[in-house]
Amino acid sequence: MSWAGPEDIYLSTSLASYLDRPFFFQLKSVDISQHGLNVLASEKLLVLLRDGRKLMGILRSFDQFANAVLEGACERAIVGDLYCDIHLGLYVIRGENVVLIGELDLEREELPPHMTRVSEAEIKRAQKAEREATDLKGTMRKRMEFLDLD
Repeated sequence: MSWAGPEDIYLSTSLASYLDRPFFFQLKSVDISQHGLNVLASEKLLVLLRDGRKLMGILRSFDQFANAVLEGACERAIVGDLYCDIHLGLYVIRGENVVLIGELDLEREELPPHMTRVSEAEIKRAQKAEREATDLKGTMRKRMEFLDLD
């Protein structure tokens, strides 16, 4: 097992820009070439899903399709400078939704100092407002398509 180097940090930030969402986690670089995900069994993991959700929990089981079972799972919801860990409990993840699985570095799991922890209700309101703003931006763009600005 080796620590993440600059290229691993670049990978995580480029994934974040790909999903257009913040990505505040410290991942370890793990060689799984010989034993597969077995080396990560019973470790605290971050699982990044296709819809942009970030789940953390202890890996209890997985199969060849990357279906996984997380124990003590929680979803880290991030909106702007606000974040909340939403407890999910035992969670089954379908493999086709997995983008990235990484071992969390428990010694460096801190967030940037500008991040503020809020309640679950408050983060839900912030997510709804963000979703409505995105929808409004999309409808405005559709209305303006008739203008050929190119």
